[in-house]
Amino acid sequence: MSLKSAKTFFLSFFRELFVYHHTSLEFRAKLFASMIAANKIINVNEYKILKDIAKDLLLVDQIVELGNQYQFDKAKKVLIKDGNTIALTKKELLFISILVKNLGVFVLHEDIKKHVWTNKNVTNAAIRTFIKRIREKTGKEFIKNVPGLGYKINTNL
Repeated sequence: MSLKSAKTFFLSFFRELFVYHHTSLEFRAKLFASMIAANKIINVNEYKILKDIAKDLLLVDQIVELGNQYQFDKAKKVLIKDGNTIALTKKELLFISILVKNLGVFVLHEDIKKHVWTNKNVTNAAIRTFIKRIREKTGKEFIKNVPGLGYKINTNL
């Protein structure tokens, strides 16, 4: 593959990656593989190199640094502190995922209800109890709230 065709290939790859940034890692890897397959001018060795580069590029944006030794792995959907996975329920992970997606911004009570408890009536008291259980696992200061407004991850720990 010439340098010019490699640059063209990677430019088109990054455009596609940007368009599909919200999709799963598996989908993006398949997209990359199909782009490689469509580009008939590379050989097996070049394919292996490009595949390794793509894998590294795709994994970089999967770990979100949250501060104070906390990380969130978007691909595996797990919360990590000091290298150890914190055991969370599916609903707790949904909640943390929404906060990570809106990092630095308060997520409103209504948005939390809509995304975590779809099509179910849930009281603010139930949400507070739910948050209390998460805080028992993560530490009291991990989730910050403004009463009547919403919650966010405290990145200033």
